[in-house]
Amino acid sequence: MYKYLYDKMEEEKKRQLIEFISLEKGEKLDLFWEDSKIVFVVCGKVNISSPLLYSKKMIERKMLFVPVLHKIEIDPIEKSDIISISVTDGFGVFDSLYPIDSYGDMACQHETSILSMNAGIYAYAYSLQMYGMQGSVDDDFSILKIKELSLVMKNFYSREELQFFFKTYLTNNLCFSEQVRSHLAYIKTVRQLAERMNYSYSGFNKRFRKTFGMSAYSWLRQQKTNVICHDICYTNKSLKQISAENKFTSLSHFNEFCHKVLGDSPRKIRSRRRQQQNI
Repeated sequence: MYKYLYDKMEEEKKRQLIEFISLEKGEKLDLFWEDSKIVFVVCGKVNISSPLLYSKKMIERKMLFVPVLHKIEIDPIEKSDIISISVTDGFGVFDSLYPIDSYGDMACQHETSILSMNAGIYAYAYSLQMYGMQGSVDDDFSILKIKELSLVMKNFYSREELQFFFKTYLTNNLCFSEQVRSHLAYIKTVRQLAERMNYSYSGFNKRFRKTFGMSAYSWLRQQKTNVICHDICYTNKSLKQISAENKFTSLSHFNEFCHKVLGDSPRKIRSRRRQQQNI
């Protein structure tokens, strides 16, 4: 486990740990990160959509948590400044959140939460933005600021608030669950996931249920459903593209999945959503 966390921190050093994003009104941005992020809307207002949000959310002076390999779309309502910060188990952000007595219930929570930036966290984000404007944020400095963030969050939010904020991510074995999430984009079935992680099929399912509080099949199906629902309702991707990206062998199989899981055809789901937006 410790080697895995060390390797993760070495990987983080190769990526941009802290990103500063300035967007003008209407300048949409699609993001897909290979690590988990806390996203701060420091100033301005933006609409956020993601497979982990069941509807678009208007964010102003708030923060949200985006787990590894999840897509997010940011649509500024006005000029906005955003900071994204990489977080992994190795940075200690999650240390104070254990033990989690109801991790099974939390693992079944599929909508990400949004947290208001109180005075302490806003002061942290604002000072970080000032460092960014001066161009003085290198990797070593970033790691220190991420560790500082963990201390600030522990001091300015309750344990319950933070557990709720990270509810889509927390399990009783972060090392295992983070490895699971890192493989999601490359697998189609539970068996493929078990093989990539060097487990037997039965051994993987047993450990998965113990970690997430639900079966691997149910969890993977929910992740897939979240992505499909988001892409149908909140993107302009063609249904053929959505089908292909989610590894369906044909459009008919895609339609069958939507009927069974979402209750209707993807075309009708999209049409209803657009009618609601125009009301």
